[in-house]
Amino acid sequence: MNANKIHELTLKIRRLLAEMTNNELPSDKLREVYTALTAINEIADEAENTTMSQIIVIKEASPSPNPKTVFTGSSLEFVNEDDVPYTIDFAPLDGLKVQGDHHVWPSPSMHVNDLLVTFLKSGRYEYSCAAHPSLSGVVVAQGGE
Repeated sequence: MNANKIHELTLKIRRLLAEMTNNELPSDKLREVYTALTAINEIADEAENTTMSQIIVIKEASPSPNPKTVFTGSSLEFVNEDDVPYTIDFAPLDGLKVQGDHHVWPSPSMHVNDLLVTFLKSGRYEYSCAAHPSLSGVVVAQGGE
């Protein structure tokens, strides 16, 4: 189903771009292209929510995917797309290797790297933001040991 939707949106973008004259696209057509690209991006995000995807995106104070399953020994990057700084506090911390300060995790507007966590042991790891309790999630590390 997603492949059909991507194909449909791609055809729409091609049609809109074919309507371009003098390398300029009218603003209403540009909005349609943007909307179609956004939809394709959302479909791609859904496809990435497999065990092979090693990213959790925080957008509008909500982590995605949640819960997330990874292989033990793999690393998971947390990407903050909001303008708000969050903390990512794990429980338990045993079995984790954290690159970046998970207690002070700035927003992208502060121009710092995102958080990278390596799961050294299998287990269920819960995380939350101290300042925003509704931002919480679970990572399950399994296999690969």
